[in-house]
Amino acid sequence: MMEKNTPIEVIQEAINAVDRLLKFLKKTKTGQIRSNEELQVIKATALAWFNNYRSQLDTADTNLVKIVEFEYSILIGYVSRATSRDKYQDVLKKIKSTLITLQSQILSNPSVSNKNITIPDFSPLAPSLQMQGILQNRWYEIIKCIDCEASLAATIMMGGLLEALFLAQVNKISDKSPVFKAKAAPKDFKSGKPLPLNEWTLSSYIDVAAELNWITKPIKEVSSVLRNYRNFIHPERELSTGITLGPDDAHIFWSVFTQLAQQIITKARNTS
Repeated sequence: MMEKNTPIEVIQEAINAVDRLLKFLKKTKTGQIRSNEELQVIKATALAWFNNYRSQLDTADTNLVKIVEFEYSILIGYVSRATSRDKYQDVLKKIKSTLITLQSQILSNPSVSNKNITIPDFSPLAPSLQMQGILQNRWYEIIKCIDCEASLAATIMMGGLLEALFLAQVNKISDKSPVFKAKAAPKDFKSGKPLPLNEWTLSSYIDVAAELNWITKPIKEVSSVLRNYRNFIHPERELSTGITLGPDDAHIFWSVFTQLAQQIITKARNTS
């Protein structure tokens, strides 16, 4: 059992363990990892996080810790089946990158753990663990953008993630006809037929979701702010309006975004 160290020291120990494992795995050049020795070392490194390091990081940023836990879970899952050496190395590099980010956050902002921001459970929308991990990473990247006052980047990412969540809910339901028959569904000007989903905008998703009662009418009304400014991804839009997004704007959008996301997830959870 490790001695009680500071969070910075604990994370550095975990980073060192990842580096040692990466170096160990480079000694053999086979495409897949099958040897019992290598598999045992990989498993031991992952379990060390859950059994030793994790328990000493109760005051660290819980969102980043969850991401690290997810990535280590992937690593353990690889051990139980034939997995390529490249996949192991890719996950280990992601773990190291996340650990370094966590360490940097503690160094630059000791109070970061006091933020009441929790990454939601995306499993009702995304049964795939890999997709859940992608959505979690996007969610946390938005938080990082807000923290460093990259307001435009945060706003654009919020819009993109919302589109992904709406699309996931559409794909989840077996009978999609109500979606395309909705009055708010965007239509081709010539044929009058509903556009394919890959041509829908965030505005269309929000309007249809409100019509189908996936989200409440009040949140639909306030979400117009986010969906309009998400178009600032185009520099011409910013130039034509003369508006530059700031930190206060990003915090307002974050409030709207989290409510929208939670309502979509709740609807997915209640969808058979």
